[in-house]
Amino acid sequence: MSSGGFLPPEPGGQGPDLTATPRAAEPLPAQAGPQPGWGHAPAEPDNGPAVIGFAFSISSIGLLVLSVSFSTVVSLGLGIAGIVMSRKGRRLIGEGHTAKHKDLAAAGFWVGIVSTVLSALATLFWIALAIYIAVDESARQGFEDGLEKSHGDPGLLHVAALSVRLLGAVLS
Repeated sequence: MSSGGFLPPEPGGQGPDLTATPRAAEPLPAQAGPQPGWGHAPAEPDNGPAVIGFAFSISSIGLLVLSVSFSTVVSLGLGIAGIVMSRKGRRLIGEGHTAKHKDLAAAGFWVGIVSTVLSALATLFWIALAIYIAVDESARQGFEDGLEKSHGDPGLLHVAALSVRLLGAVLS
């Protein structure tokens, strides 16, 4: 052994037989179907209209609720767009172009119908309330008095409270 150096260990056992003749390769078993490779399977086409229709429908009903029905015209447009796009997505599924987002297309269609109906009812309510305030002198005076009490700053909640109070007066 030399000083300061390291020697590798002696190999143990037998080494490979370099004089042997190679065996014939056995054939691989036959495989059915396409062979796996580097490529990916072709992707199924996406169903963008179904996703967009669902998004429009949910946005419509969300905007209607969060704005206390003051955004009825915008909600009505979003609801109608949601119905149209969801039907387009359902048609793509029905024609066999894609099977993706079938549930989103159905949900977008039905949520769009609900939001469109609610938006139309809210729009009719605001039109009827505006006509009532324009025609009935006491209603107009009550609305103007309510606005004066708010110091000329008709906030969203204040106008909503006045509307509910006027609606109560109309129904009684």
